[in-house]
Amino acid sequence: MVDEADKRKPRKKGQHTGSSSHSDLYTDENPEGTIKGLKFATIKDAEASVGKISKSGKSHAHKIQAAVAMEQRAKAAGKKTAAGVYRSYINSQKKDESLVRDYVRALLEFSIKANRKNVHQDGTSKSRGYMSGIDKTWTGEDTNDHLHNWYKKMGLMSEALLTESAVHPKIMKMIDKAEQMGLRVKIFGYGVKIYEVDGGTRRTVAAVTYEADPMYGPCLKSSIVNSAYGEEGLGPLAYDIAIEASGGLASDRTQVSDEAEAVWDYYTNYRKDVQVQQLDIDKYNRDNHDQLTPDDKDDDCEQLPAVSKYGPNWDDSGLSKKISKTGTPVIDELRKREMVD
Repeated sequence: MVDEADKRKPRKKGQHTGSSSHSDLYTDENPEGTIKGLKFATIKDAEASVGKISKSGKSHAHKIQAAVAMEQRAKAAGKKTAAGVYRSYINSQKKDESLVRDYVRALLEFSIKANRKNVHQDGTSKSRGYMSGIDKTWTGEDTNDHLHNWYKKMGLMSEALLTESAVHPKIMKMIDKAEQMGLRVKIFGYGVKIYEVDGGTRRTVAAVTYEADPMYGPCLKSSIVNSAYGEEGLGPLAYDIAIEASGGLASDRTQVSDEAEAVWDYYTNYRKDVQVQQLDIDKYNRDNHDQLTPDDKDDDCEQLPAVSKYGPNWDDSGLSKKISKTGTPVIDELRKREMVD
C-alpha cells in the first residue's frame, strides 16, 4: 500500500516550481529523459552520480538541470555535503558556459566593429535605416544605437567593449565642426594643435602640450600636461587627440585651473570610452597621506593639485588619474577626413 505522503502531487498550471503544493521537485516529469541511478545518500553516491551525469550524453542544459534537482533533493534530506558535490559540478559547468559566452562576445564585438565601418561610409556620425546610407524618412532609433542597446540589455557585452575604438558622440560633433571651419590638426612629439590658416598665417584654435617628466614620479608612464588652450569649444577635442597620441595623459602636477579640472572630472566620471587608472601619491608627500599601493612604485606620482583641493580625499579627484584609450579612433577619423598634417 502506498502512503499518501509518497504519492506524487503533480504541479498544476500557475504553481511555482518550488511550491510545497506539488512534488515535482522530487519526481520525474519526463521519464524518457531520466538519467537513472542518481543518488545522494553519501558523498560517494553523489560523486558517482555526478560521473553518470557527466557521461550521460545529454545536453549541457539537461545535465545542469539534473544536477540542480539532485542538489535540491539532497538539501531537503539534510545531506548538505552531498549537495555540495552537486553544487561543485554545477559551478564547473558554469565555467564551461562562460567560455562559450566569451566566444559569443568575441563574435558580437567583431559584428559591432564591422557595423561601425559601414555606418560611417557616408561621412556622417549617424546611420539611418538598415546600413544602406541615409534614409531621410527614418525617424526611429539609430541602427547602431539599437544594436548597442540590445547587446547591453542582453548582458552580452560590457560597456567597455561596446565603446572600444568608437569616437565619443560629442567628440564626433567637434570633429564635424572643425571640418566645417576648415581647421587642420598637427600632432608633434610633445603635443597637438588644432589651427586655422588665415592667408599665410596659422592661428591656434586649441592645443595641448605634454611631457614625460620623471621628476613627478613614474606615474604609470603617463605624459604630463603642461599647457592647454581652447577656443570655439574645441578644447576637449584637443585633449582627446593628445590622450591618443601620448599613450596616456595625467593633468599638470603643479597647478590646474577650474576649467581644466572639469575636463578631467568629465573623463573620469562620464567617458566610458576611456581607461581610467588611479595614480598613487608620492611617498614623500608633504602632508604624509597614506599611499594606496605602498608596494607598487610604478603608480607613484606627485599629487599636489588634488591634495591642495581635496586633502585626504585627493584620490576622488580626476586630477589623480591617468586617462588612456584603446586604439586611436579620433586620430583615425581625422586622418580619414584628411585633416591631419
